[in-house]
Amino acid sequence: MARRGHRTTAWSGGAAALLVSVAGLAACDGEEPAPTDPPTSEEPTSDEPTSDEPTGAEVESPVPRDSIARDDVHGAEAAAEYFVALYPYSYSTGDLAEFEQMSHRECVFCQSVIDGVNQLHDEGGYREGGRINVESVDSSPPGDGYEFFFVRLEGTETASTNFNSEGDRTGSENQTDLTLELALGYDPDGWVVREVDVTAQD
Repeated sequence: MARRGHRTTAWSGGAAALLVSVAGLAACDGEEPAPTDPPTSEEPTSDEPTSDEPTGAEVESPVPRDSIARDDVHGAEAAAEYFVALYPYSYSTGDLAEFEQMSHRECVFCQSVIDGVNQLHDEGGYREGGRINVESVDSSPPGDGYEFFFVRLEGTETASTNFNSEGDRTGSENQTDLTLELALGYDPDGWVVREVDVTAQD
């Protein structure tokens, strides 16, 4: 993740050109064939991008477990794991749609990630790696007078590398053991992350 002592889980398609050839038709009933235009030397066109500049890492979008639809501790655990998986996916692709949807408007950590992803990709960069492999999960329901579920994740974040618009490395992080603590609430639109605390084990 982005900060030491507070660091934070990581996953395109192509286009093909279509070549069309046209053949002349022969006349029938003994008539002279109609003249045809000579073939041109134009190359077939393609909508495929020609730029060699990187547009982002090729990663698969994370998929949440079915239990994320539940409004209990099992749902909170699935939501926490999915949210953590969206972290490296967003940095790699610049796609923040799901991450933002799950981010509470007052979540400081969430906003720092959104700002970091936007800055990196607005400058033409992207990130590779940084997947978080969750090894253990612990959770508890909201206590008295508290509306959020608590989920603690223990795991390992793989090494990651940032690249600029030219494809040059601009920064990297080594593999790190992490503890992530998340406060999550459930509303009609699904799970929302209110707070995240991430501790890196040096």
